[in-house]
Amino acid sequence: MSGLPELDEPGLKVLHVQDLDFETHCLTFEICLQQVKGWSDANPRHLPITIMIEAKEEVIPDPLDLGFVIPLEFGPEEVADIDREILEVFPAARLIRPDDVRGDYDTLEEAVLDGAWMTLAEARSRVMFVFLNQSAAHDHYIDGHPSLRGRVMFTNSDEGDPEAAWFNLNSALSDGERIRELVGAGYMVRTRADADTQQARDDDYTLQEAAFASGGQFVSTDCVVPVPEFGTDYFAEVPGGYVGRCNPISAPASCESDLIRP
Repeated sequence: MSGLPELDEPGLKVLHVQDLDFETHCLTFEICLQQVKGWSDANPRHLPITIMIEAKEEVIPDPLDLGFVIPLEFGPEEVADIDREILEVFPAARLIRPDDVRGDYDTLEEAVLDGAWMTLAEARSRVMFVFLNQSAAHDHYIDGHPSLRGRVMFTNSDEGDPEAAWFNLNSALSDGERIRELVGAGYMVRTRADADTQQARDDDYTLQEAAFASGGQFVSTDCVVPVPEFGTDYFAEVPGGYVGRCNPISAPASCESDLIRP
């Protein structure tokens, strides 16, 4: 028993590390989804939101034999449950799904490389989910769903895979050129402005600057405002102070960031 009633109920939970880092703002996946849906309903015409999902399967090392929980495997039924819980909160019309992008193309990757993503006008007020795992859970999610047909989430796949559309490259310092190539080809890329509080503690903006220069469409940060405990004024912000902006790699010359904000 956790002492937190929500964690003892059936359904997917939201945590960072079982037993060690689990007290999130919303303890269950359903509650988190409802919070996002509530904000989305209250802010119509918002820019599309991307939510990354990682199925936690790793066993946490327990050298002191403290009895850490052994996570359950995410098999075919468990990965399908992720889609099911999403669809219990969000109607399909409020999502960006692989089916919406693939259309009549043979594969999702063909559609992506031909620029078949929704326009920004079409994508407003919608949410896109991405499955980060590249483990067996990733394979279970794809099995029986070529090019992610009928699935809700995009996957973190490789170039040449029928379902390839979205990539996760954490460091634009080491992979900046790779990110630029992927974005230029038509893929979506997530990268990071900072990691493990290191940049915030060092007041170091080099990774953040490289991330925004790379053209990665999604730049993650742990510091949307300065954190006084770190002793610096570090925070991450889209250049120009926008929530979103024209992509420096893929946007046409006529793009104006002022027109992107809702």
